[in-house]
Amino acid sequence: MADTKKELKDLWVGWTRDAMSRYVMPEEVEDIDDLVDDMAAVTATYADQMLDEYENRFGGSGGRKRQRKPKPADDDDDDDD
Repeated sequence: MADTKKELKDLWVGWTRDAMSRYVMPEEVEDIDDLVDDMAAVTATYADQMLDEYENRFGGSGGRKRQRKPKPADDDDDDDD
């Protein structure tokens, strides 16, 4: 289990790389600084969420505890027939 700061940092960096590799750049870029800010926000948010999920599932050095959202119940009373 990743319980040291270095191991958690390595996981976080891996998730940012994963998110960055899948980032789809807009066709037209007006301001490169805005693009970089957006890319950083997307990848950091993804990595933060993944770290929270990891810590919730496997324990860790804190992190906020989130409750999983329940899946919506399938309503079999549809009148589409």
